[in-house]
Amino acid sequence: QKHLADISAKLDEIKAGIDSIASFLADQRKSEITGSLKYLQQVAAMLQHGERDDAARAQLEAIELKLSGINDHLSLELFGLKRKVVEFDSPGLFDTSSGLTAKLAAEQEKAERLVEEWKLCMSGRWVACSLLGKITGKTSLLTKRQQDLEAEVQAFFGSNGPLETFEDAVDKRIDTLSAVWEWQSTLQLKRIELRQWKEERLPELKSNAQTDIHRAQQLLLEREAKVTLTIEMLDGECVGAYQL
Repeated sequence: QKHLADISAKLDEIKAGIDSIASFLADQRKSEITGSLKYLQQVAAMLQHGERDDAARAQLEAIELKLSGINDHLSLELFGLKRKVVEFDSPGLFDTSSGLTAKLAAEQEKAERLVEEWKLCMSGRWVACSLLGKITGKTSLLTKRQQDLEAEVQAFFGSNGPLETFEDAVDKRIDTLSAVWEWQSTLQLKRIELRQWKEERLPELKSNAQTDIHRAQQLLLEREAKVTLTIEMLDGECVGAYQL
């Protein structure tokens, strides 16, 4: 029961995260995510009452397919931001760097929202996997899904993932930021302001995302954890059991 209560609490946390960025989500994507979370909450409540429903398994598989597609789309959007950054025009002969600086800062903000959304979808998929395990028990499908989710998280945050490639593209534009009619001191100040996102906000963003996903992952791992008990016997009868 405690494990199911933990799952319900995690779903509430994910829902709150979606609500906090709702104004930036496309309507269709928002409805797909919130609809999936509502159903996961219903399944958790059903299991808490000791009930089972074979139809829930098919719905959990459908939710995995839906949220997986959203995660893939979000990764592609991040790669798309990287291409935009690379293709931004450099300041013209009589321009300052302000236009390019504003564009780069705007893309950093967009990337942040995409990462937050990706994290929430991935956390939802871990919760769905945990609920599926409650219904089916340990299966080869569950094991393979767990491995695939772990690999997907590692790839997203890896050196060739969408976040790192976006960060590298922005870095290169910052390093080459220039304008003929602008003081070097002014250019350097703009470089520092853009790098603050990488040096201050980005590490926090990554850490929070990985921590939240890890907590959702633990819901599945906790269920699989083996418990060792010490049994106390008296006159051939069990009088106590203690978890080690």
